Amino acid sequence: MLGMALAAAMAMVVGGAASATTNGIARGAAVTVRANPDNAIVDATRTAAAHVGLGAVDAVGFQPDCSARSGRVIVCRNPALHKNGARAVTLKGPNWCVVRTDPRVGGADHGVNVMTRALAKCISD
Repeated sequence: MLGMALAAAMAMVVGGAASATTNGIARGAAVTVRANPDNAIVDATRTAAAHVGLGAVDAVGFQPDCSARSGRVIVCRNPALHKNGARAVTLKGPNWCVVRTDPRVGGADHGVNVMTRALAKCISD
């Protein structure tokens, strides 16, 4: 009996720890934009990051890689998005966030609005 009670208590502790995991990134986290520095998406991302409380934004040149990096937000281009009508898709996990954007999203007000909504979804629950 005692063994079963101990096993049940341990299951509750383990289950509680697993459910405490949050997805997303903390405010102040850095943002990497995988686009050329002169691309309008970089300016839109800088403005949007400031609006939602994220940290410095670095442009590293175009890279088709959209893989996540722990502790930061990755913004990348996904040409398939515009075919489905999406402007940006936010994916997040424990201490990471990836925002995939339609290549037509630029730096005008519309681009800033799209990026503000997308980056806001990156903030930890």
